[in-house]
Amino acid sequence: MKYVILLTLMLPTLLFAQDVESPIFPSFSLPNLEGEHFTLDTLRGDGPVFITFWATWCKPCLQEMKELEKIYIKYKDRGFQVIAINNDGARRVKQLPRFISRQGFTFPVLWDDGSFKKRIGVTDLPTNFLLDTEGRIVLRKRGYKKGDEIALEKMIAGFFE
Repeated sequence: MKYVILLTLMLPTLLFAQDVESPIFPSFSLPNLEGEHFTLDTLRGDGPVFITFWATWCKPCLQEMKELEKIYIKYKDRGFQVIAINNDGARRVKQLPRFISRQGFTFPVLWDDGSFKKRIGVTDLPTNFLLDTEGRIVLRKRGYKKGDEIALEKMIAGFFE
């Protein structure tokens, strides 16, 4: 029984990590707020990509996203992308465009019904991934505390040096 529990806890990580040294973030197709499907593959090769899983009720998520917006504005012309994957329930998805507009977020916001989040083993919000231009995960981080954006911006700036 102990091994079954351990394997169950490890399975999402094992499926997610395709290469121990440089795991590739899995491709996905999720709807944006206009209902059009967005795929990660369209961004590969342009610059680093920051993916955050978040929800409107998550205060640390919103604090982080306000800081992400500043970094995004600073580096987007150099190829940096932010993809915010919302995990609010289906009943709230219609309210997201207005919410995003009020917050002033300009990066793409996608909606996940929870299946993608589950597929890659995201259990906490926010959970973030920073990908290099080849789609390799260079950072996976759960949670947010004030000041995290300083280290993140240094990592992003390093792509452009």
